[in-house]
Amino acid sequence: MKRLLLAAILILFLSIAVIGAEKEARIFRFRYSVEVKGKEDGKLIRIWIPLPQSSPYQEVKESKLILKGQEEILLEELSPGSKIQIGDLSLSIHKEPVYSNLYAYGEIKSHKGETYLLVFEAVIHRKKVNSLQHPQTSSQKLTQEELEKFLKANKKVPVGHPKIISHIREALDLKNKKEPISISKKVSPKEALKKARRIYDYIYDQLKYDKSGFGWGRGDALWACDNKRGNCTDFHSLFISMMRTLKIPARFEIGFPLPSQKKSGKIKGYHCWGWFYIKGIGWIPVDISEADKHPEKKEFFFGGLDPHRVAFSTGRDLKLKPAPQNSPINFFIYPIVEMDGKAYPFKREFSFYDLN
Repeated sequence: MKRLLLAAILILFLSIAVIGAEKEARIFRFRYSVEVKGKEDGKLIRIWIPLPQSSPYQEVKESKLILKGQEEILLEELSPGSKIQIGDLSLSIHKEPVYSNLYAYGEIKSHKGETYLLVFEAVIHRKKVNSLQHPQTSSQKLTQEELEKFLKANKKVPVGHPKIISHIREALDLKNKKEPISISKKVSPKEALKKARRIYDYIYDQLKYDKSGFGWGRGDALWACDNKRGNCTDFHSLFISMMRTLKIPARFEIGFPLPSQKKSGKIKGYHCWGWFYIKGIGWIPVDISEADKHPEKKEFFFGGLDPHRVAFSTGRDLKLKPAPQNSPINFFIYPIVEMDGKAYPFKREFSFYDLN
């Protein structure tokens, strides 16, 4: 009986160890599709879709665009500015000028009742990130232009707003309202990292991952201040707003999550995270909303990202060319489809399957 009990305990501990062990990398094929149905003959339908790019933590291979019933186009053979024709679809590749996001823009004249299915596919090799243990300082020195870009406000990510300053005071435990919050750019890397951790812990304690009701999902830092809840966009917009107010560069990144325990399947929606920059270390990621959902990983998600994700774009208030009607774009992850300058209905689907 004792032997059986010991064996059961051993199996339990081994199972926990396997579940808890974080993969170093993940290789998978990712599929992103948008389906549009023509309602009138001769009307011009315009489509924008973001395209993932390679980075130190993500390699994009065998990327291609496919229009149902037509030949596929290998994107690796194209560069920004390239123009191609796939059947009735006129397609061009662009790079957004501020954050260098890559995207495809297409135009097609609709035929009533006809369905158009545009698919992006790629093999993604995603690595685990741990910037505090393995900093990449050599290639991550920011230019003056980059410093200004990652310190300035966005429409829904204010810098220096009284509400943001109030939350910074709480996070840093500055009870005296006259005590300065030390927003000098000359703050030491050690002190900046300490403040970043205090902000991370504060948002983790104050906000709850909650998508009930309305208002969440816009990445509105002030809304997050008032409501103390939201999704990943709200968590990280507040973090970025607080960091930039402290003169610590920070940026927004968005993509898709992959379930860690599944080898294939559909993906319901996007996921985003934040990065902040410390001189001498480089860019450091945070994923506070995932930490909120998985408290056992709170320490890891300050400075670390698991490989169960793919990044698609960076930044906010994006200005695409040709410009969609609702430009600038709050953040760019889902397809944008328009006809006659107005949003046009479409179906979207995202899926993956593992290759390792």
